[in-house]
Amino acid sequence: QPGQLPTLLGGNGYDWTDLDSLTLSGKINTDDINALRILLTPYIRVAQTNERGNLTVTSDCYLHLRHLDLGQCTIVGGGKADMEESIVTRLPDTYLNADNNTLADCAFKLTRTLLESIVLPRNLEKIGGWAFYYCANLRRIDIPATVRYIRPYAFANCTSLAEINLTDDSRLEYLGIYALNSGSGFAEIRLPRPLQITESEGPILGSPSTKNIHLRWPEPPVLTRFGVNKAVTLYVPRGTGDAYRAAAGWN
Repeated sequence: QPGQLPTLLGGNGYDWTDLDSLTLSGKINTDDINALRILLTPYIRVAQTNERGNLTVTSDCYLHLRHLDLGQCTIVGGGKADMEESIVTRLPDTYLNADNNTLADCAFKLTRTLLESIVLPRNLEKIGGWAFYYCANLRRIDIPATVRYIRPYAFANCTSLAEINLTDDSRLEYLGIYALNSGSGFAEIRLPRPLQITESEGPILGSPSTKNIHLRWPEPPVLTRFGVNKAVTLYVPRGTGDAYRAAAGWN
């Protein structure tokens, strides 16, 4: 049931220091995500009070969680942003989520986190803005086919991110400004046909740095302000090459 992870972990941060990999299943909410945010920070402070309650000692605990599997989880709305009183962190942002199947804004925006890999929840539909901002050790991300929205700056400054994978049956409709501006270089990105191109929010296609972009639109979307980097190789549906060569922004 949602909201149980803080209880399962307990309040003794020293017990978490050897945790390298974590797999969860079931429903998770704001409480559970906030517990994960604590586990994914590089260090926490643990406050211990003696039996008389007249002396509290605070010390640092360095955490090492690198691999997180949420593939068998379903995100539900609700929960609070409260933390265990004995644990002191310096999380830069508050995480709150009221919607189902949504990884809300700033979910794993954690400077110096050691997170290297994550399996996203099944049935996930939305990835919030700045969701993985500055996850500098994240190496690869597989986007579930159910995801329809990736908000601005979602994977910005993920400087080790070498792969971002969208399935052939992806339902992705929206990529926010700089959502894929990781600061790293991708070998290729495959963009699905449902994706809507809008120039109202700035550079198109989430602004990835990549050598190859595979497109599925039978006709090139109209561009008037922005275009694809000239160093990129475009792969387009068979028979549409002339149309793309003649289209502004794609040519």
